[in-house]
Amino acid sequence: MRKMIALAHPSPHSLSSKSNKPLLSQRKAIRKFNIITATIVLSLYTFPEKVLAACAPDPAEGFTTTCGDSSLQTSPLGTGPGLNNVTINVLPLAQINTDLLHAISLDSGSLITLQGGAIVQNAPAAPAGPGRWGAGENTIEFNNDTILDIQEGAQVINQGAATATGNSAIYIVGNGNTIINHGIIQGTNNPAIVIRSSRSGNIIDNYGAILTSGSGYVINSSSPSTKFTNHSGGVITGDIFFSGFFLIYTFAQVH
Repeated sequence: MRKMIALAHPSPHSLSSKSNKPLLSQRKAIRKFNIITATIVLSLYTFPEKVLAACAPDPAEGFTTTCGDSSLQTSPLGTGPGLNNVTINVLPLAQINTDLLHAISLDSGSLITLQGGAIVQNAPAAPAGPGRWGAGENTIEFNNDTILDIQEGAQVINQGAATATGNSAIYIVGNGNTIINHGIIQGTNNPAIVIRSSRSGNIIDNYGAILTSGSGYVINSSSPSTKFTNHSGGVITGDIFFSGFFLIYTFAQVH
């Protein structure tokens, strides 16, 4: 008779540890493969450069148009008469450069803010075209009850050729407007600011520089009444002409 020898059954623990070794090896291999694959994908993926938005949306009544920081806008903003209640924010270092055409043209009840380092400029030819207000291709122009806030480091520049009318850096058609300037307003060959209102109530507060390199007036106003204050630190270069009653308060340089 054969002798039966009982074989001891392996413990569940020993089976588990032995059977898991191949699985653990497979998992480690898969994990390592995934890490390598992810690294290759990331190294091959090229992130797109930031696209700088120009001014959007187009100016419309009741809406705000924003010109992104460090962006460049080359087409005019606004259609002049009839375009009311608009807000335009030109962010730091943004540029609006429209060459032969006006840069910003609105009607009334609006707010235009140029933040530090922003530049709004154009360079119209002579003779000046009619523009939106029939007064040439001015850089910024508007009618009534509008505020233009030019912050420190911002500039409004008209580099246009000399003309009898038009091609000014800022052209005001109506009344009730306020210009607050901490930056630079410059008319290269024409007035920096022209006011053609037949009514009273325009205000200019200058803390920065209002300049012209031409032989004409730096500020030319036919309004019956204009309040102009040149605050401490403000600089005016050129002659000032007011055809009506005006108030001038100056605490700084007038050349």
